[in-house]
Amino acid sequence: MKTKKLTNFKLIFSITPAIAANLMRIEAVRQAIELLPIPPRVLAGLRETARLFSTHYSTMIEGNRLTQEQVVQVIGKEQHFPGASAMRQRSRATTRRSMKWRERHGG
Repeated sequence: MKTKKLTNFKLIFSITPAIAANLMRIEAVRQAIELLPIPPRVLAGLRETARLFSTHYSTMIEGNRLTQEQVVQVIGKEQHFPGASAMRQRSRATTRRSMKWRERHGG
């Protein structure tokens, strides 16, 4: 088996004054956003969305073929689809473990 010889590659770039100004502007906006308070209602919504996506992809890896919309219907509205029972049980177990972890770690 023949291996190729690695060539030396030198990346040549420069940061122009315009690029530097834009990077500084991005950083200033990022810091300003970080300091903004997140209302509890928004935070709860973000957590719920993350939980739904996590549940969807976790169960998808395990072979469950529910769509993201069906996951929302199963968990949020207690509707039933083929395979939903196992997904709901997993979701509830995961939620319980998450809540216990948050309680232990002050979250």
